[in-house]
Amino acid sequence: MTSRKQEPCKAPQVVPWRSIEISSYLSLLKSQEEICTIFGTKQSLITRKSLHHRKSNFPGINKTSMNEDFSAPPPLGPELFNGKWNVQVIDDDGNITLEKVTGKQVWSMQKRRVIVNFNRRGQPIKDSGGLLGSWLGSLSYDLNILPINYTDWRKVPNYRKEMAWAVIQKKFWFDDPMKRKKYVMSTLGVRCRDLKQRFWKIHKRNTPRESIEARPTLIPEDQWIDFVHSRFTDKAKKLREVIRKVEAI
Repeated sequence: MTSRKQEPCKAPQVVPWRSIEISSYLSLLKSQEEICTIFGTKQSLITRKSLHHRKSNFPGINKTSMNEDFSAPPPLGPELFNGKWNVQVIDDDGNITLEKVTGKQVWSMQKRRVIVNFNRRGQPIKDSGGLLGSWLGSLSYDLNILPINYTDWRKVPNYRKEMAWAVIQKKFWFDDPMKRKKYVMSTLGVRCRDLKQRFWKIHKRNTPRESIEARPTLIPEDQWIDFVHSRFTDKAKKLREVIRKVEAI
């Protein structure tokens, strides 16, 4: 028995995102075919559109953003915690000093890095671990490196993660970078997720149109539009599941 070849989803009419109200989602998202009417393809709009557009601007890590000195926190981010952490700092000559450092000072460091201590479980500890965690939250606001319109950390392209990892290593020193990378990048992924949740909690409105108009000034318009669309699509899917369960009773 030959398997039937799966044909690509056809979309004779693409519904403009800005014209879709939340009440329309329940009727539009009843079947796979109608989902395709919205997206134009089975592939996620966020993944398809964002990867094509962003990769054209950032095909690798040797672009302008990586030539910057990253001497200040992202302008979109809130003021960093003013508390000082007792940490060891190492310069390019291998000289180590004990200093009291703030998160903002980490950004201004040039040719000097904070030494991060780890326990046997591979977790950052002491003040260096606290400083790293706080600073990663600040890095998550750099939307040039880590746009908010990727629906999942796993969908963020590796070249973007490598850009972020390169910035991290400019500010922090690890005894075994490759061994520590997985934990540090996983933590950064959590910070990015938390950031998107905060944005949505503050700026969401009743409809996609209203939410798009409520865009924070410093967030790029194309990123915000993608982000809003993905949020309302997720909400519609959840509502549809609730209706199906109710109808099944």
